[in-house]
Amino acid sequence: MVSLKNENSLVKDSSLPVLLILFNRPQYLKESILSINDIKPKKLYIHIDGPRNKDDSEKIEEILNLIETFDSDIKKEILTQNKNLGCGLGMSTAISWFFQKEEFGIILEDDCIPNKKFYSYCNNLLSRYKDDKNIFMIAGDNGGEIVPKKYFNDKQIMSVPIPLIWGWATWKDRWEQYDYGKPKINLFNLYRNLKNFKWLERFILIRYFYRLNNYKKLNTWDINLFYTMIILGKNCIIPKENLVKNIGFDNQATHTKETTFRSNAKTYNLELNDYELAHSTKEMNSKIVYLLQSNLNSKFVHTNELNFSRLVYIRGRFNYIFLSIVSKMRKIFNI
Repeated sequence: MVSLKNENSLVKDSSLPVLLILFNRPQYLKESILSINDIKPKKLYIHIDGPRNKDDSEKIEEILNLIETFDSDIKKEILTQNKNLGCGLGMSTAISWFFQKEEFGIILEDDCIPNKKFYSYCNNLLSRYKDDKNIFMIAGDNGGEIVPKKYFNDKQIMSVPIPLIWGWATWKDRWEQYDYGKPKINLFNLYRNLKNFKWLERFILIRYFYRLNNYKKLNTWDINLFYTMIILGKNCIIPKENLVKNIGFDNQATHTKETTFRSNAKTYNLELNDYELAHSTKEMNSKIVYLLQSNLNSKFVHTNELNFSRLVYIRGRFNYIFLSIVSKMRKIFNI
């Protein structure tokens, strides 16, 4: 067990650079400002995607005015896009810009509100795992107990092969392995690299990754991140207790329009006492797939056998396919 008491290699939490990624939701920025002002980071990088229409332009103008309310002691660098890049290219562009400037740091979206302990958590783990190339990123999210506390045993952090991106940190050399675009997917290699999942969940994830063949229309960046981690055999560290609250569940959101068991999750004052990792099992990883790919909640998934989640998921897929066929038939026959 490695103690945290040897802090010679650690820096103050406030010396961590932070990237804040914004678009057209000034109502969430107000809470982000309170959180970031509380820690006063070394430097704050702000990326604002370009507008799609007049309404976006007005909201971006409001955001630019709100940025002036950040603490004056915080050094800021702002990149505002003239064109709208979208959720996919916009996010990857923002993070790449950040790591052109910094060797490591924290990445936040406007609706991800970390508590104060999140910063010391990231600081400690960025320092400790800098040279452990098996670790790709550090997540502050365990909202709604994606992984319940009991599975951590006596550990405070766990290594999982799945990225959780609601408040996270990484290093420049890890991010440089990321590629936004259409990968050359080899079915056999992908199945083999999904060795940390059970057989059915491997096929579910293969189908999920094959969506990258149409990545421009998909307009997302995190599937590429997940795919990168799987192909490279990398892991994400998650905390035993949640450190980040996602408040962005509404009609303005692109991917989080409906509330889930993870919405506005309570955060905790996690104090790290050591760096020793718990490691997720194949069954745990497979259960997480259903938590991120369906409307199932943590209590149901973790209380029941894996086969229950599988049956509910398969039934949902059949219902979706059936309704899609019915909809197409109605259009064909003008019903």
